[in-house]
Amino acid sequence: MHVLGINALFHEPAVAPITGGRVAAAAEEERFSRRERGERPVPHPVRELPEQPARRRPEQAGLAPSGPGAAACSYDPALEEAMPAPAGRLREHTGEDALMTAGGVVLNCLANTRSWRESGFRHVWVRPAARGAGAAVHLAGTARIQTVDRAEEPLVARMRDGFARRTGPPVAVGTSRNTAGRPMADARRDALERFGSAPVGLLVLGPFAVRRGRAFA
Repeated sequence: MHVLGINALFHEPAVAPITGGRVAAAAEEERFSRRERGERPVPHPVRELPEQPARRRPEQAGLAPSGPGAAACSYDPALEEAMPAPAGRLREHTGEDALMTAGGVVLNCLANTRSWRESGFRHVWVRPAARGAGAAVHLAGTARIQTVDRAEEPLVARMRDGFARRTGPPVAVGTSRNTAGRPMADARRDALERFGSAPVGLLVLGPFAVRRGRAFA
C-alpha cells in the first residue's frame, strides 16, 4: 500500500510518500518556492499548499498518483501509535509528573491525548507555535538529539568520528544552514551562496571542503 502524507495550510506545508511502511521521500514546499516555512511575503501570510513536492517526491519514490494502490491521507495514525511509548519511558526514567512538548510533530491532539492517558504523566503541555532552537542544550536542560546511521550517511559518520578524535565526545552541533528569512539550503548552489554571505569558516560539500580565504574575507 502506498500512502501520501500531506501537511498543509499550517506549520510548514510538506509531503512524504510512504510505501511498504517506510518513508520513501520527504520535502517541504519551501525547498521549491524558496520562501521560508512556505509563507508568502505579505503582511498576513497564508501558508501554501505543498503542490510542488506533491508532484515531485512521489515520482522520486517511483510512485504515480494514478497507479494501483495509491492513496492520499494523513500520516497521523502512525504518529498516534509512536508517541505514547517513548513518553512512557521518559516518565519511568525521570519520575516527573509533567511533560512539556514543542514543535510541529506534536501538534496532534489525538497523539497528545494518548500520550497523556498511557504514559503516566499527570500533566501534558504542548507549546503552541514553537520555533526551532539554535542552542545545543535548551535552558530547560533538554536537547533535540539526532543520531547518524553509518550505513545511510557514511560521510556524516566519518565527520563525526573525526570530530570525536579532536574533541572527545562524538557529538556535533548542527544548524539548519539558512539565514534569517531564507529556507534551508537544498542544493549545492544554495550552500555556496550562504557560505559567501554568512560568517562561515568551512563548507563541506560531499568529499570536498571549501575554506574561507581572502576572496570571502
